Amino acid sequence: MAKHAGKILSVIVVPHSCGRSRGISISRREGLIFSLVLVLGLFLAIFGAISLFKFGILGIDERYLVSENRRLKEELKAVQKELSDIKLSLSTLSQRNHEIAAMLNLPVSDNVYGVGGAQMNIDENRIRSYGSIAALLDSLKIALFVEKRVLEDSYRELSEQRELLSFTPTIKPVNGYLTAGFGMRIDPFTGSLQPHEGVDLACPRGTPVRVTALGVVKFAGYYRGYGKLVIVKHGSYYETWYAHLNTIKVAPGDRVKRGDIIGTVGNTGYATGTHLHYEVHIGGKPTNPLNYFYPELVVD
Repeated sequence: MAKHAGKILSVIVVPHSCGRSRGISISRREGLIFSLVLVLGLFLAIFGAISLFKFGILGIDERYLVSENRRLKEELKAVQKELSDIKLSLSTLSQRNHEIAAMLNLPVSDNVYGVGGAQMNIDENRIRSYGSIAALLDSLKIALFVEKRVLEDSYRELSEQRELLSFTPTIKPVNGYLTAGFGMRIDPFTGSLQPHEGVDLACPRGTPVRVTALGVVKFAGYYRGYGKLVIVKHGSYYETWYAHLNTIKVAPGDRVKRGDIIGTVGNTGYATGTHLHYEVHIGGKPTNPLNYFYPELVVD
């Protein structure tokens, strides 16, 4: 309870217990100062609480931003590594594709996606041109897929040509000199003009005779004027005949590869001297064996 008496303000303090009440007298000036101090203290307390709350929220936001920035940097590093790996794979595939195309005399097409192998540079300008790292990554994956498909096609073509080459006669069966060529000639036994369906290669008796391509022995034995003869079938295109042999070292059904010894030179059958009579047949028809001698090729 308070009461006014002039410029004096009296405050009576009454305890809840049965104790004695006390009175405090202050001037109006002192009361005003006290009120101002109380209001100022209350204001400072409220301002401090607001500031503490505000800076606490800012601290949380800053920590979140730092954490998010760290996470984004890690993701960017991972994406850059993936881009680098894709670039390396793409460059390797592109190089192999060019090499295989050159081996097969195939045209090398330009990349329609505008992303090359060795010519591609991953930089900020390129990233901006695609709009984002994700877009560039997708573009690289597409280019990598295209390069893989081209490489697979090239390998398939190369495999087919290698298989055909393995069945194609390409070497001389013996290291002898030519004594009779392919075509029409005077038969040494009858004196009449007769077709000579192979070539004669003269060399010493017992010289090893080597098969000229991969194949399977079709015939091995004595056959009319050919004497001791070996016929080898090479895939579905070629057959080679080796006649006038002294000895035969293979049997029908044997699988042979280019360079394997199938017999030795002799003069069995109708022969005027020691030599190898060698024929190449395509689709059952004899062709000039000289077209299948490639000095630059070696035995497999």
